Amino acid sequence: MQRRRGGVRREGGQVVEQVEFRGGYPVAESAAASYDRSDLRRAVEAYRFFYPVVSMEGILRGTRAAGAVDNESAPLVVARPHHVGFTLNSDTPYLGGGLDLRESGPLVIELPAGPLVGLVDDHYHRWLVDLGLPGRNGPDGGKVLLLPPGYEGEVPACPRGTRWCAPTPGRCWSRCGHCRSVAT
Repeated sequence: MQRRRGGVRREGGQVVEQVEFRGGYPVAESAAASYDRSDLRRAVEAYRFFYPVVSMEGILRGTRAAGAVDNESAPLVVARPHHVGFTLNSDTPYLGGGLDLRESGPLVIELPAGPLVGLVDDHYHRWLVDLGLPGRNGPDGGKVLLLPPGYEGEVPACPRGTRWCAPTPGRCWSRCGHCRSVAT
């Protein structure tokens, strides 16, 4: 019986997978190895894709367990090395809570003046808008109006210094001449 090699897959000029064939059919050991490589690749992709979601869900569950209520309160945590979190810095104070805009509808975050640094992420840990020093108003404080995805209701008049955002990955837009778009 004739032996031949087939099913060669190359990336960047290198062979990354090769399945051996006999009589036009893959050899059992070669096919099993190919399935193993495919399973590993899919597991790594799933890990990398869902890591941010798992991290954010862990943060939300932790804040809820500490007594925070979505759309109502947020605990202050001064992270230390003994705290466990996928994305925490061990020397950073955090104030965070869950915002469920499906329940609340539009929501305004008002930051007082001062040297504060913050941001709003969605559940996939994707950035939506910066608050405080890195934000549009810097140390002067300001307001951010968050709109639920697909929101079609009336949007109030735009007070100076207000940023309008919809929790869609990286989407913020201007609703009047005083507001500047973060990203489009």
